[in-house]
Amino acid sequence: MPRRNTASHAVGTALVFLTAPPEPFVPAGMVGKQAVGLAYLHAGDPDDAAEHAAPFRDLGPAVDLVSEMNYADFQCMIDDPPNLYNYWSADYHDELPDPALDVLVESAQNLPGPHSQLLVASWGGAVAGPAAAQTPLQNRNAKWVSHPFGLEETPEGGQVAKAWVKKFRQDISPYATGGVWLNFVGDEGQDRVRAAFGEENYNRLARVKRDFDPENTFRGNQNIRPAAS
Repeated sequence: MPRRNTASHAVGTALVFLTAPPEPFVPAGMVGKQAVGLAYLHAGDPDDAAEHAAPFRDLGPAVDLVSEMNYADFQCMIDDPPNLYNYWSADYHDELPDPALDVLVESAQNLPGPHSQLLVASWGGAVAGPAAAQTPLQNRNAKWVSHPFGLEETPEGGQVAKAWVKKFRQDISPYATGGVWLNFVGDEGQDRVRAAFGEENYNRLARVKRDFDPENTFRGNQNIRPAAS
């Protein structure tokens, strides 16, 4: 895995550790076995995209689903299956040295059940560009995001998946920045919400919340609590 993201701002990629699903496009000999995939997006001219994707195709992947499509369809491709017990989390990383990669691979070899996945997304790029200064979320210049999500079919399996996610976060913590992207986590408490916004931004937003929503009516989210009067 490259240590830094040097791709065009039009490109978004993520490495995905998963169990090969029983889908028609998956070779029969791979179904149920551990696999590594690349989620690939090029938001630009299709000809430019084909040129940029060529080195990945030259690797000879067993499955190649990259094609021209609208953005909404791309988003739906990575929807989670319904009716499963979910536990997600995430961390930012400035670098992924070899020991961090060892943690990723070892954790991926212990995915809980056939639906769980471990994803490493390249970050930075346009996310960390000039527009970042106009938004409250911090840590946009991180280079990578690790995103374990445990999915299981039973309540008991859900607890196993949750424990796997927490162990991964513990093991990868020496290589994490402490920041987080809130889309990738569930209810992990106020410390994580503060980590996403940073103390200065969080306190400013808490004052806004105090002025416009002092009763915290809008709280079904990654909640910013109203500041004290």
